[in-house]
Amino acid sequence: MLAVSKKKLDTNDKYLQQLEDIKIRVPKGYRNVIKDFAVDQGYKNVNQLVIGLINEKMEQIGYEQRIPVGIRDIKEKNVEENI
Repeated sequence: MLAVSKKKLDTNDKYLQQLEDIKIRVPKGYRNVIKDFAVDQGYKNVNQLVIGLINEKMEQIGYEQRIPVGIRDIKEKNVEENI
């Protein structure tokens, strides 16, 4: 195993503290179908696919709030809220 620096561990912990997990279950064999679909649709991963689809639906029904796709979006949102 590679040694990981204390700074890297601290950075990872700080990053993870900004996130929450949502677990979904799919029938065996469909995880890769979803992963492949995400990539085919231009998303980097399943997480971005799910957030993107939720945001599309929110926009369709006129829901004002959007879910940030990544940490950069979270930081930008926090900066906007503090203005």
